[in-house]
Amino acid sequence: MALVGRLVVIGGPHNVADRDIAVFGLPISSDGGHDLTGGDRLLGRTTTDADGAFELPRPPGRYLRAFALLDDGAGRRGIDLLDDGSFPDEVAIVLTGQPSHLRFGAGP
Repeated sequence: MALVGRLVVIGGPHNVADRDIAVFGLPISSDGGHDLTGGDRLLGRTTTDADGAFELPRPPGRYLRAFALLDDGAGRRGIDLLDDGSFPDEVAIVLTGQPSHLRFGAGP
């Protein structure tokens, strides 16, 4: 199953086409713990299409946190995970510097 997303612009001029995106997450181990010293792992990379949409393989497992880094170095853009720590089917990455409260799609 794929993780489908879109860059969303709220105010200000931001380019959403042909943007490189890297998705990272801090995994939760099978025993429910996590190792903060291990750091976040690269889960996938992709490029947006003309309208800011993107797709990559949906990361398996559960995560304490997840975020995207964009090619402009503007910093982390949080990705809202489902209550169990898994990725939703669809995400929105907001380009305003403010964390997104948007989460689309139903969980598994």
